[in-house]
Amino acid sequence: MKKCLLILAVLIFINPSFSQINKKYQIDVKTFLGNTTHSMCIRYGVIANAKNSNWCEIKNNSPYYVLWIRNCVYNYSAEKKEVGLRAYKEYNIYIEFDLELRGPESALNDGELFKTEHFIIGFGADENFKDYDSPSVDDVLNASNDYFNSLKELNPVLIEVKNNLTSDKINSLIKILENLVNDNVLRPKFNKGQRIEAIICGAICYVQLKQWMQAKEKGDW
Repeated sequence: MKKCLLILAVLIFINPSFSQINKKYQIDVKTFLGNTTHSMCIRYGVIANAKNSNWCEIKNNSPYYVLWIRNCVYNYSAEKKEVGLRAYKEYNIYIEFDLELRGPESALNDGELFKTEHFIIGFGADENFKDYDSPSVDDVLNASNDYFNSLKELNPVLIEVKNNLTSDKINSLIKILENLVNDNVLRPKFNKGQRIEAIICGAICYVQLKQWMQAKEKGDW
């Protein structure tokens, strides 16, 4: 018995994501109404990733916690490349934003700031990313691998995201995101590239939120 407890303690120490969250948190996910379509994509991505979660419930006007997506900057570029006699365009997507975990907002302020993190995410794209249809599993896998491979090292959040973004998980997220968009009365129009952003950025935000709440469970904040 002591040996089992020792092994469990070592696993939690080596990989904090192994530790469990002991209660379900109600969390609102917000971005400013006048913000970009891309911040709305990320919001939908977080909600899709939190679907069927055993530790958090996305709830409008939560009296406990609000996850804010702020200061979203987006760029879609096409750079001409030449290889021998062949010329082509290399497309890239770049998105930058702040993620904030706050207490409930009031008429006077945005709520107490508990945690914040700045993200810069980029990956290769193609001209079909502007089409208004759902991405394939390979589209998302290629984009996520492009992003992860561009980094010198991965922090604990990105390690967990990379391990979790399997083909089956991505396929499930594509379907959940499609249902979320269709169920919205306003029916926001997200193109293929934006849906890929939603899945990848949403997964990163969801895992960051999870690790923040794991830290709270351990009394770190």
